[in-house]
Formats: sequence, structure tokens, C-alpha cells
Amino acid sequence: MKGLSKKLQSAIAVMSLVLSTAVTSQGKPSQIEISSKDALLQVGDPLTLRLVYKYEKPLIRPTTGEIVQSFPHYAHLKVEHSEGRFSMNRFPIFPTDLTVKDSLGLEYDGQFVSLYHRGQKRILFPTPGTYTVTVSGYTRISNPLSITVEPASELQTRALSLLSDPNDYSFLEHGAYEDPNKRSVRISRLRLVVEQCEGTIYAKWAAARLGLEYFEDFHKKHPSFIKFKAKLNKDQVEEPLFDKAHLYLTAGAKLPDEFPIREKVLYQLGRTEVIKDNYEKAFSLLDELGAKYPKGKYGKRASKGKEELQRVKKREEHQ
Repeated sequence: MKGLSKKLQSAIAVMSLVLSTAVTSQGKPSQIEISSKDALLQVGDPLTLRLVYKYEKPLIRPTTGEIVQSFPHYAHLKVEHSEGRFSMNRFPIFPTDLTVKDSLGLEYDGQFVSLYHRGQKRILFPTPGTYTVTVSGYTRISNPLSITVEPASELQTRALSLLSDPNDYSFLEHGAYEDPNKRSVRISRLRLVVEQCEGTIYAKWAAARLGLEYFEDFHKKHPSFIKFKAKLNKDQVEEPLFDKAHLYLTAGAKLPDEFPIREKVLYQLGRTEVIKDNYEKAFSLLDELGAKYPKGKYGKRASKGKEELQRVKKREEHQ
């Protein structure tokens, strides 16, 4: 939540809870299920988690009689080390939205990535060993997950040392920074992670965040992509912001599909490919968006995006 005060962030959290309560007052979930593709992690790795709420009766909006398509949940992680050396309770899961999974309104799911606990100023899995992870919400407790954590690799350890401030993790995860004057510091830290920790999940994640940041800066400077593209094709402009955006977005697209940030990375990367006249690559990215993130904000735009891109391509071919 970039640039938001703590009071406003708290207000948003409270509003999410109110909205969630309004929906779930129709009936609490009968079951909460969690799963993860990664049962084996390194110290410092984030936890990618799929969360499913199951209901005995469909969730219906009282005002319309229609099935609820999505709602903000209110759930927490509990992480326990098998030897009692570490535990974490009531770790809030963000973002909060769960989306309907079936046509009956009986199942809702979401994909989440959890990494850093700001209150305790530490990562989720700080020591090797076996951990048990559960999720609690609305008086329900999920099935337990067993996660084995191995010592961090040399490059992973290097990445953790470069991210020396809790605000580095906030920027990495959410694009949030505590003070506009500190944005350059956060960016420089993530650039070091990309340059010095190649191949790690942190390097890919940092590249994804940097790509989105540089693309945003580029778009502010060049609101019209059409005009910028025309100048670029005539070698009338050099724009480091665009070059950096394309470079880091390309690297960030190598993140696993489970990372929610990847959806927006693919979308913005596709826009840079259009500007570079790489239409086939842009079509491929839109296909991937639609296939892997059909319920997402940008995945929903994939079909119309392909239609628009086809019109642009034909128009340029006839000029």
C-alpha cells in the first residue's frame, strides 16, 4: 500500500474485515483447506499457499440474489517448529480476496505468498527443521501442512544480508515504502539482489518489483505509448526507464506462477513488447495471462487485449 499512512492502512484492514463479516454472516465456511507445491524450502524462502474456503450453502448477495464472486477473507497463519525453537501465530494473510471457484458458490480460493513478519522483524522460516503450518479463520482451522526447511544456499544468504531493513521486505512484497525519499534506497537494494544473487527466488522477485516500478516511472514520463513507439521506431528517443522496465520485467517473468505479482508483470511486459514491435511475444504473453490467471485483474483483460492488439497490428501493416 504505497505511500499510505499507518492509520489509513489500519482503516482499510478494518473495512476488509467488515466486508468479510457481511458476506460470511450468511454462513461460516464448513472447511478450510491449504496446500503448497513446495514442501521443501530453504531458510529465507517464502511460503506459497493456496487457500480454499468450502461452504455447505452457496454465498448469495442479499441485494441481488446472485452468487458472490469474491470477498475479502480474514485469516491467519500459524507456524510452529517441531522442536519448539520457533513459532509464529496470527500472521495475517494478504491480499485478502478469495474468488469463487465453482458455479454453485460453494468453494472460494486464493493464492498467497507470505515471507516477512514486520511485528517480529523476521522471516517465516528463520532456522532449518520441520515446521507445521495451519490457517485459522472464522473459528475454523485448516488441515496442517508439514514444511521441511534446509539451510540457505550461499546466494540465498547473500540476498538475506542485502535486505537488511524490514522496509526492504515491504517494498519487495508490496511495492510499499515508508517515505518517498527512501524509494531510491529500496530500489538500489533490490538491484543489488538481482545483480549478486542470480538464480535465487529473491533475484527473480526483486526483478519483478523493479520492472513494475520502472514501468510506472516510464508511463508517467510517456503517457502516450503510441507517440513513444513512433519516436522509438524512428530512433528519435532513448529512454533508460523503458530499457530498465523491459529488462527487469523479462527477468521477473521467471517467477513461479504461484506468485501473484507475476500476473501484472506479464501484462506490463506484454505492453513493452508491443512498443518494441514484438507482436508474437505479446500475443504469447496474453495467452499465458488468460490461461494461468483467468480470474485475475489482468488475466480477465487477455481476450480483449488480443483483439485490440490484432487491430493495431493490421492497422500498422496497412500504413
